[in-house]
Amino acid sequence: MSAIGIREFIAPKCSAPNLPKEERVWRAATGFGKMLGGNSNDGKEHTMSLSIGHTAPDFTLKDQNQKEVKLSDFAGKKKVVLVFYPLDWSPTCTKEHVCFVNDMKQFETLDAEVLGVSVDSVWSHKAYAEKMGIQYSLLADFHPKGATGEKYGVYLGEKGITGRAIFIVDKHGKVAWAKNYDIPVVPDVKEVATALAGVK
Repeated sequence: MSAIGIREFIAPKCSAPNLPKEERVWRAATGFGKMLGGNSNDGKEHTMSLSIGHTAPDFTLKDQNQKEVKLSDFAGKKKVVLVFYPLDWSPTCTKEHVCFVNDMKQFETLDAEVLGVSVDSVWSHKAYAEKMGIQYSLLADFHPKGATGEKYGVYLGEKGITGRAIFIVDKHGKVAWAKNYDIPVVPDVKEVATALAGVK
């Protein structure tokens, strides 16, 4: 099945204007305070403070083409949309990526680089990107497992996966917007684009 065929078959809802507020909003975008990261690699529960305006934790991860991608390399050049998601191939994650693939031109117009991040391997990302027609980078937070997700407070150690969350990093390398989602919820991509449009 072609990537277009997949997108048509899934037909996800990429915006959620009619959902109850508690299903759409996690914490205020202007200062969300502490994020619960679950159990980290040392088996202990951790919380992490990552407020709006703070420097986004830097990282270097390989994408689906074995290319190393470093967050700080985008500083002064592009805004970055960090899309943390649990797993390749899962139904909700697939719907989420369909939404980003379909709206990619809008993100490009807004001068942003979209980076997907999960604990999957480079090889899983490669097969998944090819199947889904994904052109943006899918980064492998594979080893140490979830280390980058833990920096952002979204790695769920007890489940062995990254939670679903989106961060917008401005051209100065600062966190400009962030939102966490329940794992079964498809993020409102249009809301993300609207927030991105307001980031200088």
